[in-house]
Amino acid sequence: MTDIEVTKRAKMYIDQLAKGIDPISGNAVPDDSVVSQERLVKCFQFVSGKLDEAIIKAEEYKQRPKSTKRFVITTEEIERVPLSDEPISINPFCEIITNTVNNPNGNL
Repeated sequence: MTDIEVTKRAKMYIDQLAKGIDPISGNAVPDDSVVSQERLVKCFQFVSGKLDEAIIKAEEYKQRPKSTKRFVITTEEIERVPLSDEPISINPFCEIITNTVNNPNGNL
């Protein structure tokens, strides 16, 4: 099973619990059961919504077109990349590289 399939199954179980149904047997959960408490039902509904969001994001990501562009940087471009004296995170570093490659004259 894929992660999306497992997440969908987990959501199905949570949805059934929120409706007062035992997801394993399919029988109604007794009213005096701990899973029938209002606070837990609201929790199940909340978690179900979050799982739904995760499923949608995962499916959108899966359907996203894959980039076929290769990254190429010449020795000259590497030499023009300004280096920071302080540590920086990867996103700003990638932006610096992109700007250097896309702006060979240094015009940003």
